[in-house]
Amino acid sequence: MPSLSIFDCAVTGRAYEHENTDGKEAPLPPGWVEVTLRTRSPNPDRQAILQTMEMITNGTLSQWPPEARNDATQRMLLARQVSAQFAAALAAAPEFLEHVSTGYISLEEQEGEDAVRKIADIAGLSLEVLQDGERDDEGEEDNGAPEPAPEPATKPAPKA
Repeated sequence: MPSLSIFDCAVTGRAYEHENTDGKEAPLPPGWVEVTLRTRSPNPDRQAILQTMEMITNGTLSQWPPEARNDATQRMLLARQVSAQFAAALAAAPEFLEHVSTGYISLEEQEGEDAVRKIADIAGLSLEVLQDGERDDEGEEDNGAPEPAPEPATKPAPKA
């Protein structure tokens, strides 16, 4: 059964429709770019489990007499006991979360800088591109020339 694949340009909103008659995924249209971003971040659920484990361990240690708190064997046994209590929860909570985002851009009608800016927008990135005559952070004009090397703090002694 034929299906319809639609590619929407993230810059212009232009759509490209392709009818799939062979049941396969539609190929990327000519002149288009597919941008896939994969981000990885710490899992907040896992972080909460680890904090809870630490709070339980520290709470238990605070109730122990001082000589028992300093006993490395007792501390290790307590840490293993708490780890065992939370083993199932830790196993179910991956260390990192991954997010994949895909966007399409038609470069047929785009200028290079517009396409780059839109890709940065899709990625959630801030992109600062200086144009000729714009000022940089220090208030000096950026003319594309390299900055001169700073003067040394002390001048070398003359050779004898």
